[in-house]
Amino acid sequence: MATKQPLSSQTPITTPPPEIPQTPPASPQKKSPNIIMITFMVLLLGATGLLAFQNYQLKQQLAQQQPNSLPPTSTDTPPSANITPSTLTPTTTVNPTADWEMYENKTTGIEVKYPKDILLNDQPRDSNKLHLSIYSKDLSNYTDQPMGFDLKTATSDKVALGSGDYGSKVFGSGIPGSEKVIKVNGLYAKTYINFQQLDVCNVQFTRGLIFYKNDHQINIYLQAPSNYANKMPNYFTQDPENCGSQLVWKSTEDFYTNLENNSAPKIALDWYSLFNQIISNIKFTN
Repeated sequence: MATKQPLSSQTPITTPPPEIPQTPPASPQKKSPNIIMITFMVLLLGATGLLAFQNYQLKQQLAQQQPNSLPPTSTDTPPSANITPSTLTPTTTVNPTADWEMYENKTTGIEVKYPKDILLNDQPRDSNKLHLSIYSKDLSNYTDQPMGFDLKTATSDKVALGSGDYGSKVFGSGIPGSEKVIKVNGLYAKTYINFQQLDVCNVQFTRGLIFYKNDHQINIYLQAPSNYANKMPNYFTQDPENCGSQLVWKSTEDFYTNLENNSAPKIALDWYSLFNQIISNIKFTN
């Protein structure tokens, strides 16, 4: 009979644990460009649909409001048919020189229009009326006169004006700003103002123009009566020692500045602007 070995003497048999294969960690995957493009297109389509829906709603609101904003229709005669003929009469522009007189000199070939209520050349002076002088001097038969009206001065003036220069100063013109070269129908001419001449007691209101045509010196000047000083006392004072009770200028420069700025008294502005109208109507006939 076989003998049994004691259990304690038996050597245990150990079984190694099974090896579990290790899975390497998954590397992060990059997003495909197609996914980004699809996402962008979805957002774009959604925004477009939203805008289209809002536009549709706005059109519906405008369609509902439009009938209320329209004026009620009427079968009455349209307003244009009720216009009376008088309202359709065209307006006409009045020519301020239409009734003016005409001065004409066939030798020099000039025509000058002037108001018929002012005095011309040799007409007797009137203390309440303006006086217009228009005269010409033949340079080939020029009679010398004082105060710069001589042949030598006239000849040099003609040359100066021919190139647009003022030339010699007109005697008595103490307002440099008034000494201007202008054009009269293509010819250079010079203008000036005299507010006094010879002495302070001799108050004047004279605007003048000189130009040359057909070898003649043409002089045009407009004078206001000296009693204008009594109507503008703010510009005058008295010099009893030299002029007695006669009014004399305070400052001719200030008066001229106010004329240029249209801030002088109306009676002075009328005289000043009338001269501009007269010389703007000068015509040449030859």
